[in-house]
Amino acid sequence: MTEEVPPTRNARPRVLLWGAVGGCLLAVVLACGFPWYWGAKAEGFAKSAKAATLHQDWKSLKNISESWLAWDPGSDDGRLYLAESCVQTNQFKQAVEALAGIRPDFHGCLQAQGALAEILFSDLNRPVEAVAVWKRMLELEPSASGPHQRLIYWYAMTLQRYKLIEQILAAAEANAEPPEAYPYLILANDLNFSDGLAMVTRWRTEYPDDRMLEIAQAVYAAKNSYTRSLPKFGSSTVMPGDQSLVKKCLKKYPGQLEPLALAIDQALFDGDATRVAELLKLASPEAAKDSRFWRFRGWLFMSNKAFAKAEESLRVGLEFHPGDWKLRLLLADALRQQNHLAEAECEAKLAAQGKVLRTKIMESPNAREIDNDLIREIYAYFKQTGPKAIFEALSRRIND
Repeated sequence: MTEEVPPTRNARPRVLLWGAVGGCLLAVVLACGFPWYWGAKAEGFAKSAKAATLHQDWKSLKNISESWLAWDPGSDDGRLYLAESCVQTNQFKQAVEALAGIRPDFHGCLQAQGALAEILFSDLNRPVEAVAVWKRMLELEPSASGPHQRLIYWYAMTLQRYKLIEQILAAAEANAEPPEAYPYLILANDLNFSDGLAMVTRWRTEYPDDRMLEIAQAVYAAKNSYTRSLPKFGSSTVMPGDQSLVKKCLKKYPGQLEPLALAIDQALFDGDATRVAELLKLASPEAAKDSRFWRFRGWLFMSNKAFAKAEESLRVGLEFHPGDWKLRLLLADALRQQNHLAEAECEAKLAAQGKVLRTKIMESPNAREIDNDLIREIYAYFKQTGPKAIFEALSRRIND
């Protein structure tokens, strides 16, 4: 073995110097060339992904997007392409994971969030999670029409009357209300859909313990008069027209407004003032913002010939829902009993106008297909009654 020669005094500093120079050169190369390389690589993935999408080669698209994300885990474009490949191959859970990871500052964030919500709502039957996504979208863009429309639909179908009215007003103020917002507002106290029971029953398969869905299902079952039955849970069934579920909800959730309002309406139909008074005592504090319950109180005062108190209750109700024609009809009677005949006539005319609109809307194929003549009639009604945001929104629509 030969003896290792020790380095000379000047050799080591020279090596360090060349190392420093080499390091500087490498830094310059990286600074100038790395961004170009990174951009070229990303562009290559993008071109390959677009080509696979164009040819509807979903397997290749998935492989490309997965390789893209392995190389750049932060690529939102890569996530979008991965989600697309998963949707096209019915891998919805993986599509949700991909879309949920897209950052809020991504240029296509709203569209991605919209796609995420629709997959959750329609393909995975997870509407509660979809609702949370639509709300996040409105935080990012309050004037986005899509999430407004979907939330209005959800609140209407699930009979969440107060939230429905709030959402319609918010959409109108943002100039983002869908066409069905106006008829839904007319029908807010009479919400009932031919497919409501079927839809709510489907949603309950995913959320069997959800109180809101349980109540909506009970109310739909009681309101419908069809003879067919729908599957519920296990071997039991929901019989349309059956009142038993409403009675069950009244016991289980005594203060909840929807089953309570249905029971009170039945007592009003029977003229049972004692029953109305008993049921009103069960109402939760939220009833203070519900025009129906002010109408119930007004009816009770009317039955006791306390017409001034009835008028007071009914006017409070109009503050929360000025388009409530049933309330105006009762108010007209209260005013007439106090010999306020001119005002009573005005209220009676508005009530008749609202009742006619309700009938016409109910006769329409669906809330989105109302014709221009009916839109103008609705505008004329809300211009007289309010709320202001609605007739202003209708005015914009008519004049566009």
